[in-house]
Amino acid sequence: MNCENCNTKLKQGWNFCPNCGLMIGSYDMVEFLNRQIRELTKRIEEDVDMEDIIFPKNITITISPRNEGTFKPHEAPKQRVLRLPKDVVEPESHETAMNDKYIVVVKLPGVKDKKDISVNVYSKSVEIRAIAGNKGYFKIINIPPNFNYSSKRFENEELKLLFE
Repeated sequence: MNCENCNTKLKQGWNFCPNCGLMIGSYDMVEFLNRQIRELTKRIEEDVDMEDIIFPKNITITISPRNEGTFKPHEAPKQRVLRLPKDVVEPESHETAMNDKYIVVVKLPGVKDKKDISVNVYSKSVEIRAIAGNKGYFKIINIPPNFNYSSKRFENEELKLLFE
């Protein structure tokens, strides 16, 4: 299967195109949220004794209308998006937490220069794209609660992200 937006080859089970970020398939936002809520409810019922849970009383979900009527990914302005080749893999990474710092090291074998890497920071995640010859790397890292993205450094085929 290929992405209908950029024609990138997609693997089974992917929800988003790693090249352009398009959500695979077309979903009505309300149906998409309902499906997520049903799946979460199912997991909670299977894994947790419901008597031990205290639910907050002030959760609100606000849905604003969109002209298209479907959910489309938001592209943040002024962020560099590196176009990836057809062969895309998720790179290996590891995290280290120290008191007020959180460090993520992403291994990017074959990547030689920082110009072959784009790091886009969003409100709750960081998107990494990198190119090594005909191979592309794509990874999303969730920003830990109570931390903010601070800096990045690339050396010896490793990208180090610092959160403080």
